[in-house]
Amino acid sequence: MSLFQDDIKLEDIFKRLQDYVVVKFNEKLPSFNKNDDIDILTSNIDKNIKIILDWYNKDKFRHKIIRVNSFQKQVDLIRIGEKRLTIKFDLYEKFLYKKFSLNDSVYQLILKNKIHNGLTYIPCLVDDLSIRYCEYIEYPVKKKHLEYTNKFVKTKFHRVKVGDIDSKLNYGVTYTSIILWGHGICYTQQILHSLMEDIDCDILNIKKKKIDDFQKCIEICYKSDLENPELVPHIMAKTAYLRNVPHVYVHILIKNHGASFIEYGEGDYITVADKNITDWKWKIRTRFNPKGRNEHRKPLPSGITHNHVIHVTDTPEDCVDLCYNLLKKKPVDFENKVINGYEIPWHLPKRSSMYCKILDISELRVNLVGKSNIKIECSPHYEYVLGKKENYTKYYSKYCGEQLQDNHTTKKFDNLIKSFDFSGYNMEDRRLIIVNSKYVVNDGVHRLAILKMNNIDKIKVLVYD
Repeated sequence: MSLFQDDIKLEDIFKRLQDYVVVKFNEKLPSFNKNDDIDILTSNIDKNIKIILDWYNKDKFRHKIIRVNSFQKQVDLIRIGEKRLTIKFDLYEKFLYKKFSLNDSVYQLILKNKIHNGLTYIPCLVDDLSIRYCEYIEYPVKKKHLEYTNKFVKTKFHRVKVGDIDSKLNYGVTYTSIILWGHGICYTQQILHSLMEDIDCDILNIKKKKIDDFQKCIEICYKSDLENPELVPHIMAKTAYLRNVPHVYVHILIKNHGASFIEYGEGDYITVADKNITDWKWKIRTRFNPKGRNEHRKPLPSGITHNHVIHVTDTPEDCVDLCYNLLKKKPVDFENKVINGYEIPWHLPKRSSMYCKILDISELRVNLVGKSNIKIECSPHYEYVLGKKENYTKYYSKYCGEQLQDNHTTKKFDNLIKSFDFSGYNMEDRRLIIVNSKYVVNDGVHRLAILKMNNIDKIKVLVYD
């Protein structure tokens, strides 16, 4: 660490800045080299410039403010007595590109879905990758950004093209909440499989919960509709049947990669929703709603009641509200995170120790619901890979939405078996099987079963403890 870094403690300024993310985050921070710059996206440049000016040591540094354009300003800190820049804070409200353009809504959403990496706020992973790719397309000499994005081969993010106008990056990608009501829970696996077949999406979380307060649950699920007084009687009438079904639900959170929003309804009933999800919703209702008289109310065919087995949020904002009120998390909190270059599942907290190690598979153990510290060969996962699918199917169906909240349906497992490159596993550091200090697998049981079946003995793991 250079001497001037004793006087410029970046961790202190990161605590002071407001409504911001550090884009293109450099892993060496809070250390930095002379003449480095820190790129900051914020909703209020002037407020954060004032924070910087109030923060730095006036006895040792001076500053210079440069207005680049109406959406970008720079704050240069220079050690007194020197001419060369010490560090630059580059603050943006928007990114101005010549080869393509971004929609203004993108910036608010990047800030809304930010995450904290232990030092500062940064964009969530898919936003980070999209921004870096933007930089590469605008400035092809910046190949480091392309190289960085190439590390995340299985992470879907939007890649802009030269000539794109008003691109929404990942916010043509949206989050959607699906509520599977009590009388439809027996169809959970079929509905999950249907989602994977019909919708270009990632299933991020599956959570089963008991309904303790029916009225409050309805108010949460139909919040945006109930804000219109004229719709209250309609919503109460259409949900009355739920009082007579089991008071439990399954919440399914998806990340939708192919959203196409259009208007539905007329008058007081106009709403905007994704056409693909809406069509799928009515397909599921047609298939699984209870049979009975429906007085030919469209879009359901005759003989299918409107006692709907599922409810689906219309807008990303509805999904954010629903997740917060039901799960106490934002949708982005269910995305994998990157720590020190390793992809870590959402459900694992940040640890103080992490390192790679080569281990023999025989040294590893896995935990199952109700059974701990067993060899992979004794798991239903291994049986499934061998073609004996019954025990795993029963196991996942029994605990899905409770102890097992990730998408590990038989369809997802079959797809993994077909696509997983077991021969190249040890050459990839980004997405390793994760174990604790006792070599119990925290993430990667399905991959471990495939590796074992293919006679891979020694594997690289991430010890995360």
